Order: sequence, then C-alpha cells, then structure tokens
Amino acid sequence: MAFPIDRKYIQEAELSLGFEFPDDFKDKMEKENGGSFETDDDELFLFPFPDTEDEQRRIRTLTNIISETVSAKEWEGFPENAVAVGDNGSGDILIFLPSVTDPTKLDNRFYMWRHETSRVEEVPHSIQDLMESAS
Repeated sequence: MAFPIDRKYIQEAELSLGFEFPDDFKDKMEKENGGSFETDDDELFLFPFPDTEDEQRRIRTLTNIISETVSAKEWEGFPENAVAVGDNGSGDILIFLPSVTDPTKLDNRFYMWRHETSRVEEVPHSIQDLMESAS
C-alpha cells in the first residue's frame, strides 16, 4: 500500500546511496511512497523509501530502496552503479542508472536488470507513465 512520505526521508536515502533521484520520481514517491504499475510484460512493484516517522511506517518500509539496492549488489552481474527501485516479483529488478552527463544524478529512464542473464534492458515506460498508472 502506497502512502505519502516527507521529502526529508528521500533526501536521507539520496545521501545514503550517493545519488540524486530524478525530480519526477521524487515528486511521485512523495505523494505515494511505493505502489505498482504495469508494462506490456510485467507488473512492477516500487520499493518505498525508508520512513521512520513512526513505528508503523518504519515497519512498512523495512524492505526499501536502500536495503534492496544493498541486497541486489550481492547478486552476480548486478550493475555496480545501479539503484534498485522496484521488482517484478520474479527476481528481475527495476533500476535507475547514473546520468551520463552528471554521474551524481540518476537518469530518469527505468531499466530492468534480468537476474537470469544479468542483462539490462530499458523499460519503455516513463516516470510520467508510472505516475498516471501507479496504484
């Protein structure tokens, strides 16, 4: 279940991961921290940002962008500079990669890391698509 989050928790995650998230993604997550959306091939589930506002929110966000990124980096073939922002429930991970023009910022395109092949494929859906169809 998605719920709003204070922007300070997004900023804390950015500091922890060493990357700035795309503004559109931060805006979406601030309104609904998590959620899901569908592509032609998958239903994708967004990881929330960790939220320690109260005990209920802390528990709801134990599995989060930071913890899932740390965990994914242990998988063979996972891109070292990727940030895990969601999954399809079958082992494939939705990621952001750093921008070519500014490696401290994450590019606003979604990619899917395929766990069976370690291939990275661009997801043909934008953050705007996600914002329109997220549940």
